[in-house]
Amino acid sequence: MKINTLLLLIVGFTNYALADNVQDEIAALKDQSKNVRVRISATIALGELGDVRAVGPLIACLRKDQDKSVKTFAGYALIKIGRPSVEPLIACLKDQDESVRRSAAVALGQLHDAQAVEPLIGSLKDQDRDVRRSAAVALGQLHDARAVDPLIASLKDNDPVVKENAAEALGELGDARAVESLIACLKDDGMGTYAFGQALARLGKPSVVPLIACLKNRARGVRYHAADVLGQLRDAQAVEPLIACLKDQDEIVKANAAQALGKLGDARAAEPLIASLKDQDRRVRYQAFYALDSLGVVRTVEGLVEQLPDWSLNDKIGAALKKLGWKPTSDTEQVYSWICNRDDVNLKANWEKSKQVLLADVRSGNQRKIENAVYTFVSLGREEIVPHFIDILNTQGTAAMAETYLNCGHGGLAESARSWASARGFKIISSSRGGEARWGKW
Repeated sequence: MKINTLLLLIVGFTNYALADNVQDEIAALKDQSKNVRVRISATIALGELGDVRAVGPLIACLRKDQDKSVKTFAGYALIKIGRPSVEPLIACLKDQDESVRRSAAVALGQLHDAQAVEPLIGSLKDQDRDVRRSAAVALGQLHDARAVDPLIASLKDNDPVVKENAAEALGELGDARAVESLIACLKDDGMGTYAFGQALARLGKPSVVPLIACLKNRARGVRYHAADVLGQLRDAQAVEPLIACLKDQDEIVKANAAQALGKLGDARAAEPLIASLKDQDRRVRYQAFYALDSLGVVRTVEGLVEQLPDWSLNDKIGAALKKLGWKPTSDTEQVYSWICNRDDVNLKANWEKSKQVLLADVRSGNQRKIENAVYTFVSLGREEIVPHFIDILNTQGTAAMAETYLNCGHGGLAESARSWASARGFKIISSSRGGEARWGKW
């Protein structure tokens, strides 16, 4: 009996102390003469205490405090208090101050109370774009099917961030009704905004057939986002259409298609991906190589050796050949082996051999071999090769080669690149970070 009495006394004193703390913090919160740090501290304390009596003062602070930081922390405190904050926050959605309406929408999204769904749907038509943005995010957090049609309507909002937030919310809701409108957004946006693609990925299988159709869209951005999302969805229906995309005119579309085929893991893609190892664009070759690795395709030694003169992949190919126990059988293979191992010691010690092999590659007309040879020469940094380089640029140069010269760190080559570009009306870009290879870095 004495123990029970003692426990009651302890609980009573604790409640009295907490009540006293709540009143003290409310008083500090209301006192505008207190500095900002004190009022922020009061909002944090009231949130931790979780007492319903703090809701009214915190709402008043959210609406009327002169400092934005204090108002922000008042919103956090209301979230901590939970359900008792919901109705007062719903009322705040109609406040004259747009910052109050925005904060209320943010808080209601995190409180996950179904009472807020219809009021937040109303906020999708708010005059202030930040309120609409926050309402869209909040409805995604509430996961209520009532929001699907209003969010679909918000995909036509004149603010791009509202549209993207609505797309993300529809992805969260996972309702197939949104597929058609999201596909329309993907097509309407010239670059195929990332948010629309990711929302379609979240919606899963219903997105597959419409995305396959997007692979033939005239806009390159639509095609490469569609390829990317189809890779995420891993549906076998996409294999043949993605294989066709390996011959797209756009390098990024081809690279994304190769990457997607690696994720799909379908053996039908093996031969087309092997063919893509000879693509002129290094990004395509890189993604094709990794896709083949993902497929577990066993490459022959001969096939791998053929791909060795590829700056973007030769270290990976060299590692694969090493596992297969390959040994060079010609001067050309030996030089390629040194390059893939970044063996500058042997390349320099056997300079005449290295030079002859690489100069032959530069004159070969094969873009992959030319690129590999140029980057190797630049990395080795031998001055005697500079006149050859300038001659090669003037007789068979490309904008990519000129840009490499411009950014390699050699003054003479940079000047020759500028002259070459000026004479042909090309614009080449100087990079403060340098290019793929830097003069003499080996």
